[in-house]
Parts: sequence; C-alpha cells; structure tokens
Amino acid sequence: VKFLLIQLRRIGDVLMTTPAVRCLRQAFPQANLSFLTASPSEQLLKYNPHLDQLLIYPNEQNPFEILGFLMDIRRT
Repeated sequence: VKFLLIQLRRIGDVLMTTPAVRCLRQAFPQANLSFLTASPSEQLLKYNPHLDQLLIYPNEQNPFEILGFLMDIRRT
C-alpha cells in the first residue's frame, strides 16, 4: 500500500498534518508513506521517522518542469 500526503500550504498547515502521518504508520506499518510539500516546510518534515519519502514541490513556473515532476511522482 502506498500513501501520498499532499500539503502545499503554510508551515502551520503542514504541522497540523503530521499527526495523520503517525496514525497512518500505526495503522499500516508496512505501507510506503510519502509527503509532498513546498520547500519552506522541508526542514519540518525532513527527519520525521514515520515518512519513507519527502517530496518537495518545485518552485518552477515552467509547466514542463512541473509536468515532469508529477510524472516522476506517478512512477514511484
């Protein structure tokens, strides 16, 4: 089972989402948990022991860069 949590808002919103990560890990210990967020929140989640993968949404305005990023996420 794979889960992708997406929270691209402010740091406080990301912080309020972290209990969900812990609950998912407890309910699905073998699941792959990934979190997609914006770069300002990276340090907040970087060392979260419940996450398998932290993805940082690109700050690019180029639609091809964003499309490539989304395609990479889909493949993982």
